[in-house]
This record gives sequence, structure tokens and C-alpha cells, in this order.
Amino acid sequence: MKKLFQFSAFIFIALLTLNSCKENTDDGFTRGKVEKIENGKDGYMVEIRTDEDSLVLGIISIPNMNDPKDYKRVEVGETIAIKGEEWQQGKEKHITVRELK
Repeated sequence: MKKLFQFSAFIFIALLTLNSCKENTDDGFTRGKVEKIENGKDGYMVEIRTDEDSLVLGIISIPNMNDPKDYKRVEVGETIAIKGEEWQQGKEKHITVRELK
């Protein structure tokens, strides 16, 4: 029984360590180059081409930001990083942006 507990504790610590390493290397941001901007009522939408050559649509507006002070306008050709709720519409990946770098 003691060996089973020790083994379980070892597995738990190993999984916790692996998870911590993953969080340190993956900050959850989607990065890419802005290819297109469409202005909207409360903000704008950007089309971002990622390094993996996929297209992501980001919806950026002041009300959706975690901190409204982080809201800014971007330009076509600029490289940005966005983070927020991800959802699919058909084959398109969308992100309601909460953080913008």
C-alpha cells in the first residue's frame, strides 16, 4: 500500500511538473501578421496569418477587452498577438479578443 501511495505521488508530481512547463512555453496567444482590417460599430475585425500559415479572424473591441486601456488600433502588415475565446464558424477560426499585444 505504501509503495502504491509513493508511486501515485510520483505520478502526480510528474504530471504537475509537465503541466507547469507547458504553461511557461505556451502563453495562449495567437500570433501573426495582420492581412486585412474591417471596421465595425464597436471596434474592428482583423484577419491574421499565423506562422503556421492558418487564417484567424480576431474581433477587437473596447467592451470585450479585459482591460480597456489595452485597446489599440493596428495596421495591415503589423505583427500582433491576440488572446481570448476561440470559436469556429464553418472552417474559420474566430477569436473574441480579450488581450492584445
